[in-house]
Amino acid sequence: MKYLGIFDLFSALVLLGVGKNATLPMGLIIFCAVILFIKTFLGLGFAGFIDFTSAIFLITGIAFNPPFLIYLILAVLIGQKGLVSLVS
Repeated sequence: MKYLGIFDLFSALVLLGVGKNATLPMGLIIFCAVILFIKTFLGLGFAGFIDFTSAIFLITGIAFNPPFLIYLILAVLIGQKGLVSLVS
């Protein structure tokens, strides 16, 4: 579970980078989105929904520019989930 927590924290940083239009490699964004899709099936309830929504916004962030507030909220939720996974 600690590896999943580390990946959640990394995904939160990638979400913030995509939201701020930082220059990130396309492979990194797609890799994070695919892993979040896979994690969707591992999470139950709200945790899986957060992963799924974050993956969708990572993919759509490649072509479109949704508001930064959405990315910020998702990054905070995934970051909290990652910290809880690391502590437990």
